[in-house]
Amino acid sequence: MSPIVPPKKSRLHPWQYDRELYKKRNEVERLFRRLKGYRRVFSRFDKLDVIFMGFIAFALICEMLRQRRHALNNARPVDSVFRRRFPSVCWNN
Repeated sequence: MSPIVPPKKSRLHPWQYDRELYKKRNEVERLFRRLKGYRRVFSRFDKLDVIFMGFIAFALICEMLRQRRHALNNARPVDSVFRRRFPSVCWNN
């Protein structure tokens, strides 16, 4: 078994870890954190497993739609991103 979490930068003998696997692990942890935002999921109101799994599927669909909406609303032209990051550059207009 190999470690997934990266070592601290100040460690004398750092271990090797898989960066891609760490990114995927982080995505899964963030997904569970977002799912816990749905009170019905973390408190387990439903008595039947089928209903509980159905609500988890519903919550995942809601999260997917929320992420897509957020990505579309935040899409900006490259020029405006460049201007925001480098405001000291002289612009003609």
